[in-house]
Amino acid sequence: MSKIFFAFTLFLSTILLANSLPQSLSLESRGIAFEYTTMEGSTGLIPCKHSKTSSPYDLDVECMVGKEVHRYSVHLLLNFYTHQSEQKSSYELLYWVTDYTQSKPVYSSSSTWIHNKTLVPQLDKLEVSQGIEQDQAYLKFTYQSP
Repeated sequence: MSKIFFAFTLFLSTILLANSLPQSLSLESRGIAFEYTTMEGSTGLIPCKHSKTSSPYDLDVECMVGKEVHRYSVHLLLNFYTHQSEQKSSYELLYWVTDYTQSKPVYSSSSTWIHNKTLVPQLDKLEVSQGIEQDQAYLKFTYQSP
């Protein structure tokens, strides 16, 4: 019962903080790109291929690193909130990566909030990197608005 109460309290506080229900924005595939690089930069930025899965927020990503294919499952969700009382807005980005390159999947994730000075969403370009492979590399995600 306490877990249900905690989850409800967390949900309610998010709604009250945002002053609105989230609006999930469609991340159109043509505006999305992934690139792989090692932390020391020895590989440079390697363009990766991605494809949609049956889930609306998940993508399969493949990066050819040398002669080895690195495989990832990426969960992307971009929400937009309005704060009517303050005449402002916010974006919430969930960027979660599951690394299937090794025999045992490894998970990494981040949630990012971007607060705007106006109610009007004016996102042009978004670039976020997620540490992967025990933080020895990262998977850079770029979204360019249509």
